Amino acid sequence: MSLDILEEEVVPRQIEVNGNTVRFSYRPREIITLLLRPSL
Repeated sequence: MSLDILEEEVVPRQIEVNGNTVRFSYRPREIITLLLRPSL
């Protein structure tokens, strides 16, 4: 698996918020950054 491919690929996802389905796209790299970001 190449990190370059993951960085370039935008993966669409669906999440349920308060019973409402919200569609959004994100880059795996951004999610990893958010997960590694220390809580303030």
